[in-house]
Amino acid sequence: MMAAEETADGTLETTYYAVVSVTARDGFVRFEPSCVVRDTLVRRDGGLLMLSRTITRDDIDRPPAG
Repeated sequence: MMAAEETADGTLETTYYAVVSVTARDGFVRFEPSCVVRDTLVRRDGGLLMLSRTITRDDIDRPPAG
């Protein structure tokens, strides 16, 4: 899943869920902790550059906000 939204200042905010897997040479597949990635992108010279990235792993308990 991926979501993208342009903000009032022209940056692009994206959010996606990444499932991480590692495949060994012998074909064995191992799954690593998945994560939510939030990027802030800016337009430069006809392309997009990453201004910031936040990665939140889903295997780490987070304390409640507040």
